[in-house]
Amino acid sequence: KIQHNHGKFGYIISLDNFLQKFRSNHSLSKTTKNRYLTRSMLQGKIKFPKLNSWNTDMTFFQNKRSIKNESTIKQNWNSILISGFNENLDLSLEYGSIDKKSLLSYSFNIEKKIIGMLLKFSFFSESKPSHPFYYSQLDNVVKSLKVEKNISKTLTLNQSLGKSSFQSRIAFNEGINPFWTGNEKSTTLFLKINGQFLSNFNYSVYYNYEKDITYHTGGLGDWFGVDLDFSKELFQNNMNLNFRINLKNYNKRISKIYFNPIEMIPSNDGIFYEFGNMTMLNFRITMKVSSIMFQYDWINLLEILKIHENSETFNELTFNPMMPNNGWQKQISIVWNFLN
Repeated sequence: KIQHNHGKFGYIISLDNFLQKFRSNHSLSKTTKNRYLTRSMLQGKIKFPKLNSWNTDMTFFQNKRSIKNESTIKQNWNSILISGFNENLDLSLEYGSIDKKSLLSYSFNIEKKIIGMLLKFSFFSESKPSHPFYYSQLDNVVKSLKVEKNISKTLTLNQSLGKSSFQSRIAFNEGINPFWTGNEKSTTLFLKINGQFLSNFNYSVYYNYEKDITYHTGGLGDWFGVDLDFSKELFQNNMNLNFRINLKNYNKRISKIYFNPIEMIPSNDGIFYEFGNMTMLNFRITMKVSSIMFQYDWINLLEILKIHENSETFNELTFNPMMPNNGWQKQISIVWNFLN
């Protein structure tokens, strides 16, 4: 990466390369043979002088990607991105092409403070090459199958009321993958309240509603949660202890979209997977002394409790229909921030 300023102008040149050799012998694997993935991107950016609090950048991209299995599939595409932003608004427009098929992406974000409230509206439309994995077994791929699209519209409201705060967000997402039947649409409504009982006791309550469940939602439907935080200073404030309890309850988990855990791409097999309610209780304790922090996490405390007396089944968590259930997890972390 090379970065330099010349007068009021600036430029950045960067090159990224990635090479992966992959082999998997699993029931979810498409093949047990060696596979190779290469990915490279050359980027050049020009930063123009600031004009009336407005910043403008122009970026050029050269992209190359290929996978090799029984045969080699190559993708080469170029694009140019123009973006501008100031304190309350940012815009971007990107245009490119792959095999004479246009790639057009654009976005804008607006922020506005009104009577103590912060409103933000975001719009994002992205066109990008379909992953070559989807048509790696096809001999001829028409141009219309080489581009997928994602559209997102989000409205967020934040308001502070003394020691409390409120956040709400509504989002509309749409994914258009030419290899799937129909579009994947989802509508999300998220509400969160933060508050404080005492100077050292904080809480958060949140709720998430999903009209439809797609891979954009992580395969999860409606859920609600509670966070409880308690902190205490000891030894003349030389030691800080923090306790956190996190509770989440998931329901309405029906999905036909999931991430293939072996191939690591979104999959749509047309089969609806339905799961029951799922409750997850987590605990964390953190001790900080000077520049050293010790942290202990216990994820899924309820796993130690049996569902009923004669059951050997514990509170196992299911996030992916193609993966085994998850039990509990304990983790110890030690972080030392050196003073130098």
